[in-house]
Amino acid sequence: MKRLVPLILIACFACATPSTHNAASELHDVAGNLGKIRSGSLHVVMQTAAAGEQPAGFGVDGTFSFDSPGTLPVLDVNVKRFDRNKSDTTHILSTGTNAFIEQGKRIVPVPPSQLDSLTGLGGTSGGTSPLERIDVGSWISGTPSVGPGGLVGTVDTDKVSAKLDVGAVLNGLVSIANDFGVTAASGVTQLSAAERERVRRSVKTATLGVWSGRKDKIMRRLAIDVTFASQNAQLTQKLKALSGITLHFEARITDLNRKVTVPRPSS
Repeated sequence: MKRLVPLILIACFACATPSTHNAASELHDVAGNLGKIRSGSLHVVMQTAAAGEQPAGFGVDGTFSFDSPGTLPVLDVNVKRFDRNKSDTTHILSTGTNAFIEQGKRIVPVPPSQLDSLTGLGGTSGGTSPLERIDVGSWISGTPSVGPGGLVGTVDTDKVSAKLDVGAVLNGLVSIANDFGVTAASGVTQLSAAERERVRRSVKTATLGVWSGRKDKIMRRLAIDVTFASQNAQLTQKLKALSGITLHFEARITDLNRKVTVPRPSS
């Protein structure tokens, strides 16, 4: 029995300690399963903040389904844009064939000419999931590690942790912000290859966390945190808005693939 005790402790320690052995395989599985995310409850936030200032960015909360009766996703979400001390929230509804926004106590149809804005929130029925745009494998730098991730909603998860290649991911985050019409979340447009390299050299810290279901290897949460060095000479005038900035991006999915329907509003 005494000989078993240290063996049990070693086994417990091995289970609780992040491992690099399976992390790359875990990321590969998660990336390959992104298309399996078809519906659920969604929480997204992207924000930036300078030292001593309130954050600016956007958030999305609600339910979604990419499997819809029409060409639009099924949506019932609140999109919040915030810029330091100001904020506004838009309630968006989509039945899959028609979309509406709530203005005060009125439900207003969205003209077809404006429906392209929904591409930032979903995809078409039977089409590819917009979550497949997340190229997690190309965002990491160095060797990732994997360990227990705890519960996300009611699902037991594994967490892959890695250092982030900011030059590779920043353009993707800018695109996400632009999809939502958010300029406060970034003071930059798409970066050239040379600018991406300058950004890489200006980063103080950058981390990526990916939580996936322990059994199904489907992503439940993604978190990115970046801190840019202050007054960095590597940044061009176009990138000065990043100096001293912290950036946080998070996407979380619960109630995975439960049926979501949104009836046409009565008024």
